[in-house]
Amino acid sequence: IAMQSAAIEMSDAKFGELPLYVFTTEGVFAMQAGETTLYSNVIPINYDKIINPNTLAINGAVVYITEKGVHMLSNQGSQVVSTPIHDSTNRPPLEFLRTCQLIYPKEHNEFILLNNNYTGDDMKGKAYVFNLDAGYWSTRDLSGTKLNTDELVDNKYVYDLSNEDETKALPIDIATRPIKLGNVEFKRLESIIPRMNTNRS
Repeated sequence: IAMQSAAIEMSDAKFGELPLYVFTTEGVFAMQAGETTLYSNVIPINYDKIINPNTLAINGAVVYITEKGVHMLSNQGSQVVSTPIHDSTNRPPLEFLRTCQLIYPKEHNEFILLNNNYTGDDMKGKAYVFNLDAGYWSTRDLSGTKLNTDELVDNKYVYDLSNEDETKALPIDIATRPIKLGNVEFKRLESIIPRMNTNRS
């Protein structure tokens, strides 16, 4: 379903021993690096059922989503961190989590769960925010499409969530030119990285 690289320090002598985590329908596995081969062993971490292919590597940990909620995988193992946003029966908001995006504004050391497609009245147009320093959850009004690890774009603006200042938000106009791919066989455009400049301060 997904793969995520992470150099998690397992101990003083085992930094980067498990550099790649593989998320499958059967659970989470780690690929162990070998001396003469790229990967020598496949190590099962757990058998949680992954429900969202989006993962995030942050501060020596990996965030991923299962039917049990939002997990953080670190050198202490995997733990569910989303319990405060579960309902009274300890059920996570699965409909929100199945298709949410993960965003990491590193300046604030928090990760954001954003889902523009969610239609439930309780979280429509809102996002869950987990602050890693304080270890608490909150919600905020937020919408847009993930552009980068910590950037969103909507119909009018590009938002830098690591350096938020609404007084400096600038409207954007985008002019494009044809992209000449030649023969379109076996070619697919998956992402565009825009370069922008402005003469406004």
